[in-house]
Amino acid sequence: MEERFEIKMYGVNYKCKECKTGNMCEHNGKSLCTNPPQYLHKCDNCDAEEYLLNRYPLMKCEDLS
Repeated sequence: MEERFEIKMYGVNYKCKECKTGNMCEHNGKSLCTNPPQYLHKCDNCDAEEYLLNRYPLMKCEDLS
């Protein structure tokens, strides 16, 4: 049986470790074939690159019930 519940959606950014100003955004869809995979991201401010376990920006939800 289906049951409805209320959620709250929010976005999550990953701040650049280099400039500490920009946000890391997934870049070119490149990933490392590791377990788990890591995704290439590029800073929208200084162009620094880093492989991360999540694809940013990402959306999360929180159960409010």
